[in-house]
Amino acid sequence: MTYPTLIDISPTNLLNLDEKVAFQHFFGKSRAEAQALFGEGDFYVDDLAWMGWVAFEYYVLAYIDFLDESDVLDLDINDPMILVLQRYETDSQYVNIHKLIDKISDLRGKSPDGSRDVVKNYDQVIEKIRAMGS
Repeated sequence: MTYPTLIDISPTNLLNLDEKVAFQHFFGKSRAEAQALFGEGDFYVDDLAWMGWVAFEYYVLAYIDFLDESDVLDLDINDPMILVLQRYETDSQYVNIHKLIDKISDLRGKSPDGSRDVVKNYDQVIEKIRAMGS
């Protein structure tokens, strides 16, 4: 299996500090290794917001697997919703983001409510993404 390359993770070739941090955390990591990172702290979710589209599409599946295996009461539902909001601002393609949106829909029915502002913005963006299709 081929893991995302430097340019896949950091399209600016490490000129963007956030991409550089994402590269330091994720470069050379398998999906299983990335899934383990998400269990270590919420700040790894932020890396998904900054990495290039190819790397995001690869590692967001690890994040979804992490969410699948987590106790819903231990999760902050705001984290995946904020990730969708951030990616909406940077992406024009939404392939695996639809899988994350579906996972969030499952979690929202089982977890404590997120921040009112985050939920409102998230719901508005989801309508736009769904209207555009994939």
